[in-house]
Amino acid sequence: MKTRPRPPRTSGPGTKDQRPTTSPPPSPPACADEAELAGLLLERSACCCETDGEVDERTDDRIAALDRRICRRFERDVAIFVLDMSGFTRITVARGILHYLMMIHRMRELCSPIVRRHRGVVVKVDADNLFARFPSVHHAVEAAMHIADRLAEANLDTDDESDIHVSIGIGWGPTLVLEHDLWGSDFNIAAKLGEDVAGAGEIWLTAAAHRVLSSPPVRTRHQAPRTNNGAGSAGASLRFRRRPLTLSGMPYTAWLLRPHAMR
Repeated sequence: MKTRPRPPRTSGPGTKDQRPTTSPPPSPPACADEAELAGLLLERSACCCETDGEVDERTDDRIAALDRRICRRFERDVAIFVLDMSGFTRITVARGILHYLMMIHRMRELCSPIVRRHRGVVVKVDADNLFARFPSVHHAVEAAMHIADRLAEANLDTDDESDIHVSIGIGWGPTLVLEHDLWGSDFNIAAKLGEDVAGAGEIWLTAAAHRVLSSPPVRTRHQAPRTNNGAGSAGASLRFRRRPLTLSGMPYTAWLLRPHAMR
């Protein structure tokens, strides 16, 4: 009498688990501009490694040429806008992470259209942060004040632990602009102001952003007064408070938009 052979054990004591395994999903492909920048930075890194710590004029020239190439390709003067929600720890402890995730979703739904309405571009959303860029500081400030109005209106229909409160930092200056990222000195300062310095409902400007917004109109010989960075009389009518700070161990002066200046 023939018996069927017993199939080998695929699990259990003394055996290795032979169940088919699934590989992790592939990482999403980098955007073309990110890949291009990464390639240029790798080339720059190779140049730096060739020196072995020695100063080499030829290598320095190659690095300078690469820097100029990167700046020509990616660098632009833009207004940087960093929005951070307030109350993450308190609300998550009280209501749970799903409740706060719901609030993050509502914040994005409320704020993103306002950014676009004021000629802004939402660069990325990361956790409870929203990063955007604008063609001028004036546009960024107008969007910030509009967002403050819209959230105050939306909060009338929610309980206290569902209200959305945000803090905003705004900067201005040369920035490496990618489709989904930003790199620059004033971007870093604006992020620190929006995330670490500003309280709920506050709008802070970097020194560069305030300087540009407060610049007097520029006159040409045959033209009416033209404003720097689109600030205009609206920018001149805003009122700010000067605030000396310490950022990353360095003295710094930032500017807080005074409450009565907001709509």
